[in-house]
Amino acid sequence: MIYRTMNILLCLVLLIIATEAFQTTHHYSTVHPTALYYFRKDSPPDFYEKYDDENALHIPNRIGITTANWKDEEDATDALTLLVETGVSLVSCENSKSEEMLGRALEDQEYDVAVACSYNTRFKTGGGKSFIVNSLQNSIDRLSSISSVQLVQTKSSRFSLVGLNGIADGMLESIDDGNCDYVGMIDMAPGKLKSMVKKMRKRDDAVSSNRFEYSLANRKNEKWIKRCKKLGVIPFIQYPFGKDFIASGRWTSDD
Repeated sequence: MIYRTMNILLCLVLLIIATEAFQTTHHYSTVHPTALYYFRKDSPPDFYEKYDDENALHIPNRIGITTANWKDEEDATDALTLLVETGVSLVSCENSKSEEMLGRALEDQEYDVAVACSYNTRFKTGGGKSFIVNSLQNSIDRLSSISSVQLVQTKSSRFSLVGLNGIADGMLESIDDGNCDYVGMIDMAPGKLKSMVKKMRKRDDAVSSNRFEYSLANRKNEKWIKRCKKLGVIPFIQYPFGKDFIASGRWTSDD
């Protein structure tokens, strides 16, 4: 059961895994990491404690999981325990049910993890600022055992009237309220990301990450990686083993 859940959890792997795999030679300067730690003292070491291509957001060991496919709470908690003990410390919440499950897990166990919450503006008709602020507050209420999260990720949808200014204002207020430390985007193309970075800089803050799909089976977003690095944004690679391959959930420890 544990291995089955681990197979359907969608990994978020940072840029270094992709760049080292393809021996990329491009280098861009970014802010030196502040080396935030989320491990217990008896946890595995952070093998990427210092890396020059990060901004202030630092994810120990550069790997995380998402709760998108959490269904059975006991199974998910067992998988989370195993992953944390092996060095995975970022958990990205994708829906309200999994937030409640993670909240109970964090209350019952001594997990030191970085929690990220994700929101989609799809079909939202306005009030981008209030949408981000209220959504995050509701997430924190469901998580119950923590008072803030490390990262808020937002997907800007073309099927929405919520503009980038509203998203930026909501993200900034969430940081000012102490409800999150960093903000990032989901599936944002380079041109739009550049605009978002400028809007956050005008507000004296920054876009820390951009999450999108990239794998050996799907390289169409390879240029996004380079643009993210140029903008000082950390790429979070989603489906690193391919959306319809290893990470599809069809494969188990019995295969």
